[in-house]
Amino acid sequence: MANNKDALRWLLSEVPKLRRDGVIDDDASEALTKYCHDELDLKPPPWRFIYTLFYIGAGMIAAGIVLFFNYNWDFFSKPQRLAIAAIPLALAFVSAMITILGQKGQLWREFTAVLTSAAAATLIAVVGQIYHTGGSLPWFMLLVLLVSLPFVYIFNSIALTTLYSFELFMLLEGTLGPLENFYRFLAAFAILPMLHIQISGNHPNRVWARYLTIVVAVFGLVSCGFEGGYPPLALFALAGTMIYAGWRLSERHETYLRNPWLGTAFVFMLVLLGIASTDARFFDAGASSGNVWEVWAYWLFTGVVLATNIRLFPKSRLDAKRLATGLAVLLPLLHYCHVDNEVMKVIFNIYMGVYGAVLMLDGFKRGRLLTYNGGIAMVLLLIVCRFFDAELGVLPRAIAFIAIGAVLISANFIYFRKRFREGRQ
Repeated sequence: MANNKDALRWLLSEVPKLRRDGVIDDDASEALTKYCHDELDLKPPPWRFIYTLFYIGAGMIAAGIVLFFNYNWDFFSKPQRLAIAAIPLALAFVSAMITILGQKGQLWREFTAVLTSAAAATLIAVVGQIYHTGGSLPWFMLLVLLVSLPFVYIFNSIALTTLYSFELFMLLEGTLGPLENFYRFLAAFAILPMLHIQISGNHPNRVWARYLTIVVAVFGLVSCGFEGGYPPLALFALAGTMIYAGWRLSERHETYLRNPWLGTAFVFMLVLLGIASTDARFFDAGASSGNVWEVWAYWLFTGVVLATNIRLFPKSRLDAKRLATGLAVLLPLLHYCHVDNEVMKVIFNIYMGVYGAVLMLDGFKRGRLLTYNGGIAMVLLLIVCRFFDAELGVLPRAIAFIAIGAVLISANFIYFRKRFREGRQ
């Protein structure tokens, strides 16, 4: 057995030479390699593991170099400091030429994209420190994002896309002037085409890109969705859009971990409905400073979300579940018909109960436990919220709970009686 293993290892080591000498072709080489791996029970190391080790090692080297120059920084003159700060950018340029002209693989592209962005940020920071240009962290980060954006697309880099998505939140640490909400919207919108590219088709990074879309959506909502407009519309539009997108993935039989939109969006919808059915102040208009750019930022963000919602709306497969979800996006528009906040609260109480019932029925008919449990969770949340609702009298609550309980028991009895008859037939 040991000799057989040794022979297989020797054969595996000879495969590249045999292919190079033309003894076997590429197909035979791949088949022979796979056979040897299977027999030896060898698994090639996952590329993501290699990427992680590479980035950690490169980051440690970079940190050591930074500490070395930081220790001796005061001994350098201004021209020397500028020259030192420009070294990473020069290395990044060389790496970019090697990557593009040499048509290197994805590991090179990821490394070059991150290196170029970090080198540009370093040079900007050093120039600002040497010449005391002032400015704030949001302005610095906006400039860094602007410089990094072309390299995201040039190198099709998921690593730089990830950094860009999380660095967006650093724009919230301070002020960018009267146009700050507009700048934030543009910064978030600029990365969406790349995320769409990563998500589309069978891209290897499509699952991670789905998580990143949630990060960018949260940033857009926080920075643009609460000022200059009507927050409930933006909130429910985003939740409904993510639910539609999650259902599309669910119909393709994606697992829960590979489909972050559906679970995240449904929990988000539950929270929104719980608040909307409890507190009438939820339907107050957003506090605006009168800045027209805040209004523009709000409607641009909400418009993009609504356009995506319309695009994802299942025109060919329309059922009660999808109609009920779409209604969550339309109901906030009653605000613009001057409907009172207390009336809106009552409407959302009714809607929450109907929506939960629709999900339960749909899950029951189609045999989908997740949809059925979602409906139960929504109905139970509504019951709990109303049970502890101090605005309702004790007697009305008692009557309502007894009536609802009687309806549920009756429905359960009718269902089992029907199934019993069908079984006897």
